[in-house]
Amino acid sequence: MALLIMLVPYMIQGRRLASLDRDMETVKAEIERYNDQVAEVKDVFVYPNRGQSTEQTSKDRYECYLWAVDQTGFDPSSGESGDANGYRRALGACLEGRGYTVK
Repeated sequence: MALLIMLVPYMIQGRRLASLDRDMETVKAEIERYNDQVAEVKDVFVYPNRGQSTEQTSKDRYECYLWAVDQTGFDPSSGESGDANGYRRALGACLEGRGYTVK
């Protein structure tokens, strides 16, 4: 959605500016980088090692999400690019410390 809004200034009264093609390549690169980050973060699987309930697992996962965002400055739900690797490491460390296996 945000990327579409960036394109609006280039489309004025049906005229297309010459820089649009070059800017589209930049936009495509940003989308690809973002998709890679989202895929990387979404592929986090959490397995309880200490008999944690589904409710406890959800609570721990959310608290670790908040901590990982605070530690890395990257929020995967924001749609912005950032340090997805650092976020995933921080999330994994937090969950492992609470008795989960993270893959």
